[in-house]
Amino acid sequence: MSLDQVASSLLISLCAIASLFWIAFFCRCLNRSSQIEKRAAMLLCDWLSPSQRAQYEHKRYFEVRGSASGKRYRICQGRIGNIIELDERGGMVATLCFLPEGDLASGDIMLAQKIALEADELAAVRVANRTVIDG
Repeated sequence: MSLDQVASSLLISLCAIASLFWIAFFCRCLNRSSQIEKRAAMLLCDWLSPSQRAQYEHKRYFEVRGSASGKRYRICQGRIGNIIELDERGGMVATLCFLPEGDLASGDIMLAQKIALEADELAAVRVANRTVIDG
């Protein structure tokens, strides 16, 4: 076997080992991310009232009342633009977008949104991007 053949074979072996390493690393990251999302969803459910939990389990959203105005808000599954301001009849008035800083799981973001609207609605709405729904 020539020196070029040995070097080529060695290079192919190293590339295969590196590929396996990156595949294992990527799978581990995906599994960790899935575990983080599951824990965040469990924490969110622990903070929901029985009626909110039923809404969330059946419809993937739950409703909260603003602490200052008493307005109803629907917090939908997601991270961005997932809050809907409702009128007295349940019609959609606007979407709101605000979230805590950091790379958080969606359940943690939804829990922070719930707490913000129920505890200090005015501050939450002040920092939110609000888009009125026409129609």
